[in-house]
Order: sequence, then C-alpha cells, then structure tokens
Amino acid sequence: MKKSITILNSPRGKHVYTLRLYVICILMFITLSGCQKKIIADSTSTVNEFVPNTNNDQIDNKIKETLSKEEMSNVDFCGWIDDSEECYQIGICRSQDVEGEYRHLKDYFFVKKDDTVKTLEVTYPSKSDDPFSDRYPLDVCEFDAVYQDVSFDGNKDIVISLGNSKYSSIHCAYVYESGEFQYKKSFENIPDYVVDEKSNSILGRERSSFYQYKYMNGQFQPVINDDSLEPIIEKYIVLNDDCSIYSKEWVDPAKECYRLQIQRFNKEKGTEIHDGDIFFIKNKDRYEGFDISYPYDESDTTTTDRAKEEYTWDDTDISCAYVDENNDGIKEIVITITTKNENNPEKYAFQYNEFGNWDRIN
Repeated sequence: MKKSITILNSPRGKHVYTLRLYVICILMFITLSGCQKKIIADSTSTVNEFVPNTNNDQIDNKIKETLSKEEMSNVDFCGWIDDSEECYQIGICRSQDVEGEYRHLKDYFFVKKDDTVKTLEVTYPSKSDDPFSDRYPLDVCEFDAVYQDVSFDGNKDIVISLGNSKYSSIHCAYVYESGEFQYKKSFENIPDYVVDEKSNSILGRERSSFYQYKYMNGQFQPVINDDSLEPIIEKYIVLNDDCSIYSKEWVDPAKECYRLQIQRFNKEKGTEIHDGDIFFIKNKDRYEGFDISYPYDESDTTTTDRAKEEYTWDDTDISCAYVDENNDGIKEIVITITTKNENNPEKYAFQYNEFGNWDRIN
C-alpha cells in the first residue's frame, strides 16, 4: 500500500526513481489498525449514556474512578488503539462548541501494565495559543493514537496525531520511563515519522528533506552521520522495475554529498543506460535530496529530441563534484558530462536555495 511519487524540486520531469510517500500509509495504518473508534456520545448526552465496556474489569473500574461526572457525559469516542488490547483511549469533547476550536478537548489512556492499570491524561492547547506550544493541534487533526515502541527500550509508548503542517503530519509522544508515560516535546520535530526497527531509529521526511532521530538522554535527537543514509535509502528510495543502483559513492572528501548512480536496461538496444543520479547533501540536522535524469532537458518534457537521447556507460562519462563553483561561500553540485568524440563537455551546477528548492546557477 505504499504509493510512490517523484522526488520534489527536481531539475527535470522525467524520473525513473521515486520516493515512498508515507503520509498516506501512516494515516491509513492508524485508521485501519487498532483505532476502530466508535462515536458513542454527543454534547446532549446524559451521564447514564456512557458505561465502560472494555471487557476488562480492571480498566472499566479505573475509568469510573478517573473520569468526572461531566466527562462521563461528554465522551466523544473510545476504543483500543492496539491489536493486543493493552491501551484504551477515551476522547472527551467540549460540552459546548467554541468558535475556532476543535470540539475535542482531551484524551485519557488506560494501559495494562503487569497487574496494574496506568492512566494518562492528555490535554491540548487552544488554537489561539502559540503554534509552538506543547501538543499544539494542527490542521485536520483527528487525535488518533498508536501504541508502539518509539524509544527502542522494549516498552511500548503512546504516539498521538496532532494533524498536518504545511508539508507533513506531526505527532506527539509519551515515552514509558520509570514506570510512567512521560511527554517528550522533541518528538514533534520529526515530520511524517516512520519507525525503523533495523536501525533502532525514527526516520522522517518533509518534501525533499530526510531525517533520522534516535532516543538519547531522554530526548529524540537528530543523527546526521554516514550511517544515517542506509536506512533513509532503504525506506524511501523505490526504483522502477527496469532500473537499479549502479554505484554508491561520496562525491567529496568531506563526505557532505552522497551519490547514487541509477542505471536502466534498454531492452531494444540490449544495454544498460546511465539514466540519472540521486544526491543526498548534509544540511545541519538532515539530508537534502536532489535527483536528475539524463540527458538533462530544461524544457521539462520527455517529447523533445534532446530528451530521447540516452547515455551508455561506455560512451559517456558523468562526473560530479561538490564545490563552491561561484566563490560565494555556498557549495554546489557540479555535474560534468563528457560524451565520446565530443570536444565540449556539458557542465551543470545546482544550488540549494533558502526556499528548499534546487536552482541551476550556470
């Protein structure tokens, strides 16, 4: 159920390699697994209309002890958020609608831990508060939750959807530590989070920016090193059936720019074609992705004669550098294409701008 899209901000529209779009997958996963919430009350309900019925006496009794009389009359939805039925969520709505605010007011979570039931109350700020407030609800927020281990200590944690920012979905997390669920603001820095159990890390993506976070010293901290690339490539790069990765290499000695050379098999000619490159550039706490198809065609179409050309490995050399081509203090990806029997190699330089796009500068 993973949908593929072309990498954003690319210098040409014909692409043979794609990135997995996890926003849809995550939202569908949350909807379809364990979050079968049932609307059981509205603002006109009476206290007698909500009776806990989780098929677990301990949790039912804990709900009765925890929720106030008013909250009992304003239960919006409830349900298990995991298939193993260990964590039960109850959503509380406002008794009266307030203009500009979500009807949803707070959540209670009741978690089976050994022979006890842990209780967590989660409140959310007003939409009129600072957008950087803890657990700030963004657009299209359904307050869906999942029960999964995001700190990789063997204990499951509670992750709650806070809706969508401009380019990604945002979640808050309560990590189970020292016998309690503890709120971790740093999890909200991770866009479109994906749990990668292989690397014991959380991956994230926003447009063409890629992140890796690890839980260290009580916080989710960005990790940017040589080892970060493999899980990012494995999770997000999907090639068409006729394409494969020809080689992987660091472009520069400082290891700031990483290159994947992509080849495509031409059935008619019976040969491999150098179809394009994917680059990952270190940028503070993340990698910026950039891709280009060959031959480069600024007309952004695959119908021109230029776009119909192909580069074989034997006849064409495509070299790359990550240098300050313009002497302006900013490094660029410089691509030089030398075709056999031609005296004038093509040269292109691309620079990442402040708006998150790649511009050709020569």
